[in-house]
Amino acid sequence: MKYTKIICTLGPASQTKTKLSRMLSAGMDIARLNFSHGTLAHHRLLIRNVRAAAAKLGKSIAIIQDLQGPRVRLGVLPKAGVLVEAGQEVILAYNKKFHPKILHILPIDSPFYRDVRPGHRIFLQDGLIQMEVTHVRNTLCYAHVKKGGTLFSHKGLNAPDTFFSFPSFTSKDKKDLLFGLRQQLEFVALSFVQRSKDVDVVRRFCKLHGRRSRPHIIVKIERPQAVEYFDEILDVCDAVMIARGDLGIEIPLQDVPIVQKDLITRALRVGKPTIIATHMLESMIEKPRPTRAEVSDIASAVVDHADAVMLSGETANGKYPVESVRMMHDVIIRTEASRYNDLPLDFFTDQAKNLGDVNFRSQLDSVLQKLSSQKPRALFVFTPDGQLARMIARYRPEIPLYAVTHSRDVYHTLFLSWATIPILAPNQVFTRQRSFVLRMVKQRKLLHKGSNVTFIFLNIEGNLAFEMLQV
Repeated sequence: MKYTKIICTLGPASQTKTKLSRMLSAGMDIARLNFSHGTLAHHRLLIRNVRAAAAKLGKSIAIIQDLQGPRVRLGVLPKAGVLVEAGQEVILAYNKKFHPKILHILPIDSPFYRDVRPGHRIFLQDGLIQMEVTHVRNTLCYAHVKKGGTLFSHKGLNAPDTFFSFPSFTSKDKKDLLFGLRQQLEFVALSFVQRSKDVDVVRRFCKLHGRRSRPHIIVKIERPQAVEYFDEILDVCDAVMIARGDLGIEIPLQDVPIVQKDLITRALRVGKPTIIATHMLESMIEKPRPTRAEVSDIASAVVDHADAVMLSGETANGKYPVESVRMMHDVIIRTEASRYNDLPLDFFTDQAKNLGDVNFRSQLDSVLQKLSSQKPRALFVFTPDGQLARMIARYRPEIPLYAVTHSRDVYHTLFLSWATIPILAPNQVFTRQRSFVLRMVKQRKLLHKGSNVTFIFLNIEGNLAFEMLQV
């Protein structure tokens, strides 16, 4: 069994039910929709098709709505692009149109002139073109080109030294999120978050408009400000995506692997799922076989204890979407079978976490000791709100973790947690839910007859309890 989850971005290369069925069979666990691209009509088609494909296979699928956020972009430029050369002075102009006779004035679509200061760095074209702000006058930002190249329309701009004051939750995001709420999508990912208040704004919006369901909030770590204020952001989000594309431009590239490890560890200690994203199998957009570096990148994310790894262009636009999923699946299986991703039992010793009145440090230690001696084939965790399952999943017990809940919303959000297989059960007392689960195990033949399993639940006193039996 594969424990680390696979997230696949959907797009033109993966929009048919047939292709989506093959991706699900190859190992896709969660679908992602990138709202920086595509129309609402196309996203609606993708949602309908992936849900239909999963239902036909007898599976459930959770969907992440990834909002565009306040991306600063260049305006409209000539189709052939505009060449800027090292040593040249340019002007980044808000609300201006490009004029072919004034090549050094470049239009931008956001009022970032309010926040930039002399000495701030600016990166364009994925960091290949570099500038430094010399001064700001009215709505014009004057910059000195340090590394030149050709600029094209609507390309993103990164300013790592600048704390943006304009809202992180844009009017486009609001429109898109209303669509996502109507479609009852399980997760929403927020782009270019800087502080915890950015998450609070979106959660209030979901509470106000999410009549039938409220998605869990994934925070994308893309800016140095998000790294600096990570602990306060972690307190208010439901999960973390380490989006290494923009992050690798905004912080020194050589720092990304260590930052990745640090953020995963900090999230793991508090039971918040983590996703590693960007360029994991980038070469498979065009080629049927990845590079050794890409394979090592996936293995490193597994060894670092990420809950999920993500494919972007590989499955959205690439030539080999199914093969990309299968390759990622195979790398995960091989890595998880090794000893290198094992989590030491004393990993949480200095970070005891409480859930209500339950001291997880002492009580889960007792459960883990039983697991090590009894070696059950599976865990069944009864978790109305999903929290107990997520807290146990952080210990990385390398056996299937079935999370039993009566909440349909909780059921879908648990798909993101490591090794967790959600089960939707009737809203009944523990003994009846246990009987329901045992019948389902037999009907679906989830385990071999005579297998030892452990049931974990909170008893009526609110204490952690467990039972061991054969099924």
